[in-house]
Amino acid sequence: MDSSCRTKRRIGVPSPSQAAPSRKRAKVVAIEDPNHKHGAVVNEEPEESTGKRKRRHHGPTRNSTVTLQPQLPILHRVTCNLKKNHGNHRHLAHYLDAPRLFEGDSKASALRGRRQILDTEEYLDDQSDVTIITYKTYNCNDYHKTVEDRFEQLPMPKDPDVKDLRPYFFRLRKDGDEAKPQSEQMTIVPRDLMDAIIEVTGIDRGRLVNLGDPRNMEVFHHQLYHRRDLMAQEIRGLRSVRERHIAAFFDYVEKAFDPEYNEAKDLFEGGQVAKPHLSKLFGPDEVVVTFQNGQPLAYISENCPKPYQYPLALDCWSWNFDGLFWRERTTLYVDWPSSELNMPISELSTYPLKYNKSGLEEQLRERGKTFWACRRRKYVYYNPPNPRSMQTNLRYMVDMETYQQMHGQGAMDQLPERDELSQDGMDKDQPPDEYFSMLLPAEILGFGFHDRKWSTSIHVLQ
Repeated sequence: MDSSCRTKRRIGVPSPSQAAPSRKRAKVVAIEDPNHKHGAVVNEEPEESTGKRKRRHHGPTRNSTVTLQPQLPILHRVTCNLKKNHGNHRHLAHYLDAPRLFEGDSKASALRGRRQILDTEEYLDDQSDVTIITYKTYNCNDYHKTVEDRFEQLPMPKDPDVKDLRPYFFRLRKDGDEAKPQSEQMTIVPRDLMDAIIEVTGIDRGRLVNLGDPRNMEVFHHQLYHRRDLMAQEIRGLRSVRERHIAAFFDYVEKAFDPEYNEAKDLFEGGQVAKPHLSKLFGPDEVVVTFQNGQPLAYISENCPKPYQYPLALDCWSWNFDGLFWRERTTLYVDWPSSELNMPISELSTYPLKYNKSGLEEQLRERGKTFWACRRRKYVYYNPPNPRSMQTNLRYMVDMETYQQMHGQGAMDQLPERDELSQDGMDKDQPPDEYFSMLLPAEILGFGFHDRKWSTSIHVLQ
């Protein structure tokens, strides 16, 4: 086994199962002294030169009544492909502070922090009462590209034997900016907190356990955007999670995600949406509207769409009618139609109804009330929006029960099992809830006395 493989094994990022106690104590190489600010290696001697190392207890003993302060460790990990000027770097290194290059560094210097962790497993084992572990990943090669123009070239000997030393004849005049992470992942440590989040959000355990997968992290990120306030109340209502872990978790969410969440919220309140925030526009149990044949149709979105999959797929339902009202499920697709960074929400093919400012919600409710009045036999007059003849104010009979009898549909109790409105609900004078009217179809089946035909061309809204 070569040295790079041994190094990778020692400092590799642990999976959740690797984070168990290990009877070892972490080594942290701290480069805080100004004499070492440029990255000189500082070795920390073990507590004992031979035999077992003493384990340092940072928390109270088992019988102590002292309340531990939940820990939220952040591990900054730097990767490098070891090519060109990076041949002497580590392939993977971990730090407790954000990495950068420092004053006096050359093009051969490694991206790094001041406080290196030599063994992540031992370091995490040495922490008490951890709530969340955050991993921020950076790339050494990409960072060097961002500071390429900041290096000052030094005089270089003409001796051909020093050709391979060329990268060392460049130096930075001042410290570089902190590197920006290419990805950020988290691990939720307390099992009771993880179980509670699964219970109140319905997110798959596999996704929540494996938040190291950027796609799982992105899904969880968007779930939190829509549900974090409600989640906090529901988790506390379970009374099975230690309050300090709940508080620490939502404090972490606020600090880590609020800048992005607030940016999206400000855009939405202004009637705009940006592509990076498109999936945040659609939350669970919200009314969304789309258009079909020029007519608005409203649906309830059942969950958050997958943010990494375009077009976005919205699982929705609305009410349909064939003598009884029943829930019909469908999938609506939302793509980004513009080459612009931002666009008006109302120009999307489907969008949340709450962002429509043209009075469409009231229009849908009025249409629904008309539809509700037609659930039993009713005679109506109708003016087609684009009449093909001079006939207007046409007379129709709306009677689904008669239609089914005429067309051999069979008795209503022979229909397949489905989620239907109860008979008690059908007998009420008013629709059953505030959303019901908006979720009804735009058309209704009627018998035209002018042509003696059944037709679905009656647009209830007209």
